[in-house]
Amino acid sequence: MVCTSFVRVLATIWLALSLFCTWTLGFVAQVVLWLVFWPFFLCCPRFREVCQGFCFRCASVAGGVWLNPAWKIVVVRGPPKDWDPKKRRTILMANHLSGSDPWVLSSTFFPWEMKYAYKASLHMVPIAGWSIRLAGDLAIYFTKDRGGWGVTPEDIRKMMDRAATLLRMNIGLAVFPEGTRSMSGRLQGFKDGFFRLATEVEDTYILPAALMNTDVAWPLNEKTIACATAYVVYGDPILAEGKSVEELKSEVRDAIICLQKEAPCFDPVRHEPLQATEMSSMRGHGIEG
Repeated sequence: MVCTSFVRVLATIWLALSLFCTWTLGFVAQVVLWLVFWPFFLCCPRFREVCQGFCFRCASVAGGVWLNPAWKIVVVRGPPKDWDPKKRRTILMANHLSGSDPWVLSSTFFPWEMKYAYKASLHMVPIAGWSIRLAGDLAIYFTKDRGGWGVTPEDIRKMMDRAATLLRMNIGLAVFPEGTRSMSGRLQGFKDGFFRLATEVEDTYILPAALMNTDVAWPLNEKTIACATAYVVYGDPILAEGKSVEELKSEVRDAIICLQKEAPCFDPVRHEPLQATEMSSMRGHGIEG
């Protein structure tokens, strides 16, 4: 498909309409499930989290990927065949390139139920915001500090407490440890938060994954999507127990760097990881510190 500007506009309109329809259906399903199963939802939190999350995840993947003719998703290497977050506490960690990353990543592990961290301001978006709130994903409440990316220790503590609760229910988490999309396409430094959580919650594994070419599918700072093939490469699970936060960060970072090299679109120059001296000057959007 020749991706002219006109085609990109049409593809973006199609994506918006598809997501509107699927998110609406997903939200209706969530409400119906609450009305029918509310006694079970109240007495069985895990059942509620899985059901409500499944509706939102299915709607997001359907509208964002399955019904999207502009994007082709290729799983170069999938998760281990016997891996199941219901049986092993799992934090899926991937590099972050684009606003398309959650849809692309979710399409490769569906129907696993995994919760994402997201900006709480999305609650104000009709239908999609209501649905993600019912899904029980991890809301981050930003303040006006640091250009609108400030956070309070209390809000972060509450989010991490909820994340730990989800892990102990054997509900997985999908996070982007860079904390922000990379403006250069190169792997940035990692935040400590979810690595510390992995070391504190017993028997937690980190499942590394590399996302490639999603920044072509939906370029950063552009309003229209493009025609592209995105690649996802999964690595081997890493047990967090017995490791320090720094050791775990280094091991996961090295794993993602190796996984990136398995993608057909890998470019050793374009995808060279940022060095420590470059990170402060080339940092992308998102939470700092």
